[in-house]
Parts: sequence; C-alpha cells; structure tokens
Amino acid sequence: MKNLSFRLLWLFIFTIPWENTVTFGAATISHIMGIAALCVCLLSVLLRRGKIHIPSLGLLLTGALFSWIFASVFWSIDPVITLKRNWTYLELLGMVWLIWEVARTEKEQESLIRAFLYGSFISVVNTIIDYAGGGHAYNLQRFVASGFDPNDAAVVMAIGITMAWYLSLLARRGYAALLYRAYIPLALFAILLTGSRGGFITAMVSLSVIVLFFTRTKFWQYIFFVVTAGVFGYFVAGFIPGASLQRISSMSSDISSAIGIRKEIWLAGLQAFQAEPVWGVGAGCFAIAIIPFLGISIVSHNTFLSILVEFGIIGFMLFFILMLYLVLNVKRMQILQKKFWIAAFLTWATGVSALTWEYRKATWFLIALLITQIALNKKIKADNEKDQSTAHNT
Repeated sequence: MKNLSFRLLWLFIFTIPWENTVTFGAATISHIMGIAALCVCLLSVLLRRGKIHIPSLGLLLTGALFSWIFASVFWSIDPVITLKRNWTYLELLGMVWLIWEVARTEKEQESLIRAFLYGSFISVVNTIIDYAGGGHAYNLQRFVASGFDPNDAAVVMAIGITMAWYLSLLARRGYAALLYRAYIPLALFAILLTGSRGGFITAMVSLSVIVLFFTRTKFWQYIFFVVTAGVFGYFVAGFIPGASLQRISSMSSDISSAIGIRKEIWLAGLQAFQAEPVWGVGAGCFAIAIIPFLGISIVSHNTFLSILVEFGIIGFMLFFILMLYLVLNVKRMQILQKKFWIAAFLTWATGVSALTWEYRKATWFLIALLITQIALNKKIKADNEKDQSTAHNT
C-alpha cells in the first residue's frame, strides 16, 4: 500500500508543472492525481490502525499557519471568497502532509524532485509545440502551453533549471546527467518564447546561482556550459520570434513602466493592510480589499505582500517563522543539499516577487519537501550519534 501511495504521489508531483494543460471539467489533472494519492495514503494509515509519523516542528509551524488561514473566514471582508480559497489551502495542506507521510527516504525525496523536473520537461515541450504550431499565441508575441499564464509557466520552468543541475550532479549514469542538463537550454528557449521578463530574470538568477554555488563542476562540465551557450545563441538568433526578443530586450524601459503600475497596486495593498493590520482581510481577498484605494480589483503581483494583507501581521509572522526555521536548518545540511536548497529558494523568491503564488502547488511542494528532508537529516544524524555512542560504550 505504501508503494502505491508513493507512486500516486510521484504522478501527482509530475503533473504539477503542466496541470492546466489537461483538465476534466473544472478539475485539473494534478487535482485528480492528488485526491487519488491522498485517498490511498489515508487508507494505508487506516490499515496501520491510525499510526502516522510524528510531526516535526516544521510541519507543526505549517499547520499553525494553515490554521490561521482557515480561521480568516470568520473576519474576512468577503467570507464567500475566503471559503472558496480555503478549499484550495485545504488541498495544499493535504499535499504537505502527503509528502511528509510518504516520502520518508532520501531516495524517495530525490525521486520527487525528479518528478517535478520531468513535469517541467512536459511544460517546456508544450510551449515549444505551441510556438511551432502557432496554436495559442499569447498576445501575438508570447507563446505558452495551453491553459497557462506565460509568467507562471516561465517561473515553473526556471525552478526546474536548478533541479536539473542538482540532479545531474547526483546522476550515477552519464546519459542521465546529459538528459538533465539538456533541460537547461530547452527551458531557456521556452522561457524566451513566453516573453516573460520576470521568468527571464528568474532563470538568470537560477543560472547565476548554479555557476557560483556548484563548485563540484568539472572542467568538461564548464565545456558543456560553453557549448550549450553557443548552441543556445544560435537558436535564439534563428528561431525566437522577434516580438518575443524585443519584449525581453526592452526590459529596462518596460520594467520601469510595469513597476510604476505595480507600485500603485502595492501602495494600495499597504493601505489595505493598514486598515486591517492584525487580522488581515481574509484569504483570497487582496483584490477586493484594494478597490477603495485603487478603484479596481487586481491581484497583488507579489506573494509576500499578498500574505501580509490577507493574513495580517499574525499570519505574516507565522509564515516568516516557518521560513526562518527552513533557513536555519538548511545551513546545517550537507554541502550539496545546502547549495541546492539555497539556489531553489532564491529562484522561487525571485519569481514570486512578481506573482501571486502563496496558494500555488509549486510553492508548497518546495516547502513540504524541504521540511521532510530536514526531518530525515535529523533522524540520520541522531541514528549516527546513537551508533557511535553504542560503539564507544562497548
């Protein structure tokens, strides 16, 4: 039963990067896979007579944050919107617990990273197919997989870049490492096709961190970077639509204009926060909370501001404490794990600074996996210390 639970969890994580491409009515493919994995896991727990793994501090902090989010329906400025958003958060909490309960070994946790990367491959390929077929051109100059916003898709693919390089260093076979590294130029190509400036910046952050952090890189791997850059430059020159390149190249002037627009949203958000600083306006209510100050309903385009406004200072502090817990424990990890998680969260933080991702699966997949990996590392360390103590006593 545990093996079935893990396989369904793997398929669930695999579908996250391309979930909107395949839908069944209002339900996405990842929604269905997630429910299936959760049901099988709950059945497994029942067969074990209700025995579950003891929650770690990280999981308890996550539970405290989600409890506050659920409770926000009682003081929300629009309880109907909050109740609807809370269903999404309930699913996310189920995902966090599912990863905690099922992915208990280093091999399983590494496999889930691989699942997300393979899913990102699907998103990359779908974006390239969209461009080649001219099917779903977004605003006539941006291409993206069907069902996706180009900015969201670009950030997902950028997160995959860090995962690809990390997995290539762990790969035991040369062809596997080559497959993972092949993702990087393909993802960059697809990100440029989306015309997402935020996605492009996020990808550049990911690549910069890879170059700075992953010191295990060998000479032939640097050669791979140089060759990849040359091939990628050729493809950019010959295949990327001029309109997409122009959108990226006009980044400095357009970003000033975009920041000007978003600055108004952010200022309105701060005014909404000042109106409800302690409790917040309720989950999902940022857009309507700023209407009195901006005159229109629009999302925050900044995950951290959205958390502050919707959940108030208490909810924001719970989120901050959770992040602090993760950071402090990442510092104690082995060097390669540490570098991967720093790179992954720097990439994530860059991307979500211009997106509303506090209720997105990709955000909570990263957090849940890190919480689980921290717990495993502590268990391994405790077991090693126990073995050493036993050997010393004998």
